[in-house]
Amino acid sequence: MAIYLMENGKYECRAFMEEHNYPLHISGTTHFMHFQRKILEIHSYEIDLADDSRINPKAAFELIGSLLKYFENQSMNNPLFTYSMQLDSDEQITNIFWADPKMRIDYAQFGDVVSFDTTFCTNKEYRSFGIFDGFNHHRGLIIFGAALLYDETVESFSWLFEAFAEANG
Repeated sequence: MAIYLMENGKYECRAFMEEHNYPLHISGTTHFMHFQRKILEIHSYEIDLADDSRINPKAAFELIGSLLKYFENQSMNNPLFTYSMQLDSDEQITNIFWADPKMRIDYAQFGDVVSFDTTFCTNKEYRSFGIFDGFNHHRGLIIFGAALLYDETVESFSWLFEAFAEANG
């Protein structure tokens, strides 16, 4: 399809090749389409890794569930504890950020300069663990927040930096 912007500000379709179109599918049958049958290499690796570790999909799901339960309990017990999650289009957790009360208090006191690092702690599942850190008045390292990232894309970092800024006002 070729669409052109006309001088009057409207669009006009000047070329259309019907043979380049595919029949529409209802949402209940899209998983049968050939492009939906593939999984990403990283997902294949994770499935194999979980299988090799004898972790079934239910146990992996329960592990994330226990992490969320921990975050919820911390939030209920202390209103200064904060966490944020980013979900993908399937509503699966992709990125998680959290900061406990000490981290937030330290940031309020020593957050003039903040460093963010993911280079030192990439785990075997290729998930980045990142920390926001700085120095106190004794030049001791202090942590202002932590994150588990699905990937190191611009979108993930943008989400994370916004979550950090929101947590710390």
